[in-house]
Amino acid sequence: MSAMDARTRRIQRMLADPELGGDLLLCGLVMAAHVDLGFGGRSLLALAKTAWPHESDQTALGRAKRTLADDSRRYRPPEPESTGCDAPMSRRARCGQRPGRAVMGLITDWSTGERQWLQACSRHREWADARFRENTVARPPSPPLPPANSGGVLARHLPTINWPRLWSALDPTWAPHPEPADRPALHLVHGVVNRCESNGPHAELAAAPRCSATTVRMRERRPG
Repeated sequence: MSAMDARTRRIQRMLADPELGGDLLLCGLVMAAHVDLGFGGRSLLALAKTAWPHESDQTALGRAKRTLADDSRRYRPPEPESTGCDAPMSRRARCGQRPGRAVMGLITDWSTGERQWLQACSRHREWADARFRENTVARPPSPPLPPANSGGVLARHLPTINWPRLWSALDPTWAPHPEPADRPALHLVHGVVNRCESNGPHAELAAAPRCSATTVRMRERRPG
């Protein structure tokens, strides 16, 4: 299969992906053009200006940062399956009351690191507070990281980009999470990171807000 055929199939897969749309799809198409054809620069600013040529440098760069950071592979607590108080009741599984002022917070399963929402009505506020306190006290010294369950859409289509380095540059708090057993591991090409001191608009690949840019090489792994 020729390089152009491979590119055509990649674009077809991206356009058919129901999780890929809007700004994320636009960023992905620009990055694919660079990876497949060497089109454009490798900096995030170059990507942003290709995607949004009529925006100012600052606006386009901020838009690209937010879009790619939102797609970082990480764990996010699932949304509550239902609304209402979770307090157990003697005649039914849960209270279920939907008061105007509810207590809502996250309870962590310390064996896996996964979190779930706990809701309580004003009548069961003390029950909820006790659950939160017990959960905090039970925290182990080194809690496990839960399996990633969101993001990483572009990484599926462009696996030769060093996504962990890019995600770390966009968000210094980002940390790699283990993948679920049924998800294949990503194959990455390691890049080079250069931190910048200034916030100059032409710095290579956007880094954390306090730093102007980080260079991540977007290149294909060539057969040996």
